[in-house]
Amino acid sequence: MTDAALVRRLTMDHEGRWPKTSDDELAYKIGESVWWLATLAKRTGLNLEECVQHFLEDKENSLRK
Repeated sequence: MTDAALVRRLTMDHEGRWPKTSDDELAYKIGESVWWLATLAKRTGLNLEECVQHFLEDKENSLRK
């Protein structure tokens, strides 16, 4: 949860709505977050690509309504 909050803060910084930090920190934290999600998927026996695809299909369907 801390990483998700940090990604949000760095995004706000990138948008000029938070005190300035390092420009490369946001890209690094997004990469780290994806890595953690891939690791969690593997540990739980889930396929990360299938998880993302399922989410995107659900989101697309909900936006059509």
